[in-house]
Amino acid sequence: MMMGSSLYLDGTEIARANAPGAVGSPISHTALASGGHEAGTPNTYGLGAVGSRLGLGTHVLALIGLNDASNSSDLTLIADLLLGDPPGTSFGTRQTARSL
Repeated sequence: MMMGSSLYLDGTEIARANAPGAVGSPISHTALASGGHEAGTPNTYGLGAVGSRLGLGTHVLALIGLNDASNSSDLTLIADLLLGDPPGTSFGTRQTARSL
């Protein structure tokens, strides 16, 4: 499976991978992935300035997933929102979002 994704935190797009256009630009409901990523290998994204502004309370992490063909029969999206270092890394304490 080839896939692309776009991640949103509290309604603001924070990352885009293998998806057409720049972060913040609309993604068509007919868009296809512009590159490949196999399921099972996570992508990790630093939240940058957005992460430093996260306060206590409820937050919403939303994803758009794209396949490389409109007739593809599979898609996997698994998301985590973590405070601290992702497993197996040593970035120093930071906020991250991860998608599989």
